Amino acid sequence: MIQGLYTSLSGLRSSRLAIEVIGDNIANVNTDGYQKREYRAKENYSIIKNSNNIGTGVSSYPIKRSHNEIMFSKMKNSLSLLSEDKAYKDGINFLNKLVLENIDKKNDINSLINNMYNSIEEISKNPNNKSIHEIFKSNLKLILDRADYLDKTLDKTLDKMISNIDLSINSKRDEINQNLKEFDLLTEKISIYESANDMNIKNRYMNDLRDRRDLIEERLSELSSFRVQKTKYSNGRINITDTGNRIYSRSSYETSGEIKGLKDLKDTIIDLKNTFNKDFSKFKRNINNIYIKYGNENLIIDNKVTDNELFFSKENNLGDNTIALDLLKLRDKNSFDMNFKNIIFSENTKINSNYLYTESLFNIYKENNDSVSKVNIDTETINLINYQRAYEANAKVIKTINEILKTTINLKN
Repeated sequence: MIQGLYTSLSGLRSSRLAIEVIGDNIANVNTDGYQKREYRAKENYSIIKNSNNIGTGVSSYPIKRSHNEIMFSKMKNSLSLLSEDKAYKDGINFLNKLVLENIDKKNDINSLINNMYNSIEEISKNPNNKSIHEIFKSNLKLILDRADYLDKTLDKTLDKMISNIDLSINSKRDEINQNLKEFDLLTEKISIYESANDMNIKNRYMNDLRDRRDLIEERLSELSSFRVQKTKYSNGRINITDTGNRIYSRSSYETSGEIKGLKDLKDTIIDLKNTFNKDFSKFKRNINNIYIKYGNENLIIDNKVTDNELFFSKENNLGDNTIALDLLKLRDKNSFDMNFKNIIFSENTKINSNYLYTESLFNIYKENNDSVSKVNIDTETINLINYQRAYEANAKVIKTINEILKTTINLKN
C-alpha cells in the first residue's frame, strides 16, 4: 500500500512538471527564437514482491527543445539564398525604376536616334535638300545632349549606389563579427553546462542558451554563408567547428546571403556603367569613322556636333547619297541605350523569377522546421487537459490510499 503512495506521488510530480512545461510553451508562443519544450516520461523499474512485478511509477527525461538539426540547417541554407536574392532584387528594381524615369520617357534616346536615321533616310532619297541636313544635325545634337546628361546623371547615381553598397557591406561585416563573438560566448557556456552533472542546472540554462544561439545562426545565415559543423560526443558535449563562417577581413567565404547579393549588385552596376560609356563612345566613333572614310573631318568632337558644313557625298558635293547610305547601315547596331536597358530588364526578369523560387523554397523549409519547433496552441491545450486529468487522477489515488490506511489503522485500534 505504501508503494502505491510513492507510485502515485511520482505520477503527481510527473503531471505537475508536464503542466509547467506546457505553461512555459504557451507563455512563449510569440517569443522570437523560442523552440517548444518537450516533456517526456519514462517508466520506473518494477520491483519483485511476492513473486509479482510491482510498478514503481514514473520519472522524467531531461526537458529538451523540440529541434531537428537537419530541418533547421535546410531552413538556414534557404534563408541565406533568399536573403541574397532579396538584396540583389531590391537593387535591380531600383535600377529598373531609374531607367523608366530617366531613359524611357518622351524623347528618349532611342526615339531620338530613330528620328535621326529617318532624316538620314530622307537625305539618301533627296541629297540636295539642305533643310533635311539641318534636321539631321539638330537630331544629332539632341542625342548627344541627352546622352551626355544621362551619362553624367547615371554616373553620379550609380557611383552613389556603389558607395552605399560598400558602406552597407562593411556594416554587415561588423554585425557578423559582433554576432560571432556572442555565438562563441554562448557556445562556451553551453559546453560548460553540458559538462555539469546537476540535471537541474542543465534543464534551467541549456535550452535557453541554445535558443539564443540558433537565433544568432539564423541572422548570420541571412548575412552571409555561415555554416557550423556540430559533432555530438558520447558524453553529450557538442563540438562547434568553424567551416568558413569567420568573415573578418576575409571575404572569400561570402558565397550567399545579403552580402553576396550586394556584391553581385555592385558588379552589375559597374558593368552597366561600362556598357553605357562603351556603347556611347562606339556610337560617336562609328559616325566619325564614316565621315573620315570619305576624307571629311570628325563630325562629333567632345560630345558636340562640329560647325563644319555637312556633306553627304564622296566628293563633298550634294547630289551623291553615298555617305547617307553608309550611315543608314548603322541603324540596327548603333542604338547605344538598348544594351544598357536590356541588361537591366533581363536582370530584373531573372532575379524576380529566382526570388519567387527561393521564397517558395524557404517557406517550405520554414514550415517544416516550424512544425517541429514552434508552439502549437491547440496541441498544447489538449496536452494540458490530459495532464490535468492525470494529475487529478493521481491525487485521487493518493487520497484513496490515504483513506484506506486511516481505515486500517482505526481497525487495529
